[in-house]
Amino acid sequence: MKTKHVPAGIALLLGDLFAFYGALWLSLFLRTFTVPSSEYYLEHAAPFSFVAIAWIISLYVMGLYETDTGSPRARVPSAVISASFVGTIASLLVFYAVPFFGIAPKTILVLHVVLLAAGLWSWRIYIEPRISRRDRRAAIVVGGGEEFREIVDALSSARSFHPLRVVASYDIELNSSESADIGRFVREECEKRPAVLVVDVAHPALKNVLPRLYELSFVGARIVDLRSVYEEEFGKVPVSSVDHGWLLANTSTAPHMAYDAAKRLMDIVVATLALVLTSPFLILAAIAIKIEDRGDVLITQERVGRFGVPFRIRKLRTMTSSTENGAWVGETKNRVTRTGHFLRRSSIDELPQLFSVIVGRMSLIGPRPDMTGLEERLSAEIPYYRARYLVKPGLSGWAQVRQRVVPQTLEQSRERLAYDLYYVRHRSIFLDASIVFRTARALVRRLVG
Repeated sequence: MKTKHVPAGIALLLGDLFAFYGALWLSLFLRTFTVPSSEYYLEHAAPFSFVAIAWIISLYVMGLYETDTGSPRARVPSAVISASFVGTIASLLVFYAVPFFGIAPKTILVLHVVLLAAGLWSWRIYIEPRISRRDRRAAIVVGGGEEFREIVDALSSARSFHPLRVVASYDIELNSSESADIGRFVREECEKRPAVLVVDVAHPALKNVLPRLYELSFVGARIVDLRSVYEEEFGKVPVSSVDHGWLLANTSTAPHMAYDAAKRLMDIVVATLALVLTSPFLILAAIAIKIEDRGDVLITQERVGRFGVPFRIRKLRTMTSSTENGAWVGETKNRVTRTGHFLRRSSIDELPQLFSVIVGRMSLIGPRPDMTGLEERLSAEIPYYRARYLVKPGLSGWAQVRQRVVPQTLEQSRERLAYDLYYVRHRSIFLDASIVFRTARALVRRLVG
């Protein structure tokens, strides 16, 4: 079974190495805008090879060379960021702490890290999945409910990048839920071909069949939880799996000293720099708002912060009024102004919230804070909605870069909660950095699109 996936792993490694040494060549070119000679390139390639080892090890540890189960594509952003951090440390050690090679490539080193991160991102997400010929591993899916049908549809699609492909599925809501019938189905399908069993182990109707499936693991069957595969494929938590037990097991509010300190430092530094750099845009926006209708430039809104504690934020006014505290756009006569359309499209209207980030009421990254009236409305309609406030709210978040629309309905808000719970469970400095890059990319696309 392992031999089947060795060529795919080698292809991934060769592509990573090509990206590494290609980024080095391009860095040398951009340093002087002169095509580097063979001697000059090899002079740098030798010491940089030690750095390449650190990058490859980091990618391996992050699971980017696994090709049988899981979803490497979903792990690419955090893995590339992690490898960038490890690679930078390795570079500093090679060229400065232990300077065996007699070169100190400051500018080249910075260029190389940036270009390599972009190259690996492009290779892993856009190029490799389209040229790879490795077979997706067969999967037998057993479960029921909306998430079950979503994952079956996704893994059945020829366009999916997930390494699993559905060859058979058993919907317990359409078929018998008797353990003997389910066990017979699984056994017959497993006899046809080697396959991974994707099982909704938390589904109440499958409780009696789990011992039968457990026995299959002793004859070499690979069994994975459907809800874990769902998170990997869609980047969100299946809402049906959320209950008090799930929340207690997956949403710890205990301090993470290193992460919390790094996140707070990033908030202060980035928010301060952003305010300085964007101050001309804020001034121009204020002038445009005044010219259009002579109304207030800034509005104050009460939002819900961490642990449900309300706080006030400032925004540039983008609508004719800001009196509604619990309504979506379209539910009232309140309308977006012409200037407001551009400010919302470019997110310039959100810039005054950087002050809230600096003083610590918000973070750069986290679930978007609702207005107090809307939060009360959603909490009454959506179970466990307030779990998204177990972490500090942010200017941008996982839901903002993954959900295609700004929630304006109850169902869209329920989907946003699924993304927010994914963030609460998996939050890390690497996921935060990934969201920053995705947010920047989304803003550029919005402005040029």
